[in-house]
Amino acid sequence: MLRARDSVTVHARAGSQMNCGGVARISARVEWTDSDGIAMANAYKGKMRGRLVAAVFAGAQRVFEEAPGIDGLRFTLLDAMIHPVDATERRFYEAGQKAMRKALLELVEDCRLGATRHAKLVSMAGALTRAKA
Repeated sequence: MLRARDSVTVHARAGSQMNCGGVARISARVEWTDSDGIAMANAYKGKMRGRLVAAVFAGAQRVFEEAPGIDGLRFTLLDAMIHPVDATERRFYEAGQKAMRKALLELVEDCRLGATRHAKLVSMAGALTRAKA
């Protein structure tokens, strides 16, 4: 697979503090690896319950599994905004999904074969964009 960039840092948010459905905000670094599959790492040093970290990783894993033609990646949670009342697993799962989608799109957006984009990457980017809805 062509690689445009080695890594990207992305920020994602799910929910809002204006409703009772919860809120989550994360920052993550996503980088290519030489191994197959996805590796998860937690570099966040603040206080975050393990179930919220697991929810972020599960959301990122889900998007990775749905992306066609992706080799190995490492997803590192860098930072998180944890609201003391409105932090929910569901919102952190959604934030993990959004972060991975955004990272994959950024990692492949500059890939080119000659003057045209690589068809496999264009197909993957289209699938990820449609999955946002």
